[in-house]
Amino acid sequence: MNKVAIVTGASRGLGRGIALTLAKEEGYIVYATARNKKALEDLAAEATIDNATGGVIHACALDQKDDAAVEAFVGRVAAEQKTIKLLVNSAYSGLIAIAPHFGKSFWERPLSVYDEAFDVGVRSSYVMSKFVAPLMVAQQQGLIIQTSYRSAMKLSSTACQFACVQVCATRAQMLLLRLVRLPMTMFTGKVVTNSIWFRAPTLPMITTKAAMI
Repeated sequence: MNKVAIVTGASRGLGRGIALTLAKEEGYIVYATARNKKALEDLAAEATIDNATGGVIHACALDQKDDAAVEAFVGRVAAEQKTIKLLVNSAYSGLIAIAPHFGKSFWERPLSVYDEAFDVGVRSSYVMSKFVAPLMVAQQQGLIIQTSYRSAMKLSSTACQFACVQVCATRAQMLLLRLVRLPMTMFTGKVVTNSIWFRAPTLPMITTKAAMI
């Protein structure tokens, strides 16, 4: 049976690195989603370079705020592959939304910052998992991974990141009863990915350079 994975938020950051590694090093058929189709196509092309495993990346433009589109996408993957072994929920719009307001107190930020982080982060992870889980339960196998970072369990963390962890824990309890592998949250330490810059009025410039997992 083919090793099939869905990786959300794959146009940049952790999602991009995970998708590329799964295809090039583990031979997965990866359905990589994001809103930026060009970035996904570049990723798919990169996955063909020095690839000895036969894994491929399918570039799938998807707006995870559109529940109907997400359901149709999962249906398409299921129809084409008959199985989904791995789901990696890495889509998160909070980082980009907060960039112009980095270093500000929460009351100084527009409400849209919270909305973006919750809609494409907490809610999008829940919705994608909802549509993928029935297939995993039916096949009695599969794994759901939520990307996060270590500070998500600290009081200093954003509410949305903490919520992602808790939603993942709830899914784990439910899927355990169906004999499916437990969903897990992957807490990352320092990684290297595409560069994202923040310039805050009271904080030094911060850059995160990330590579692949």
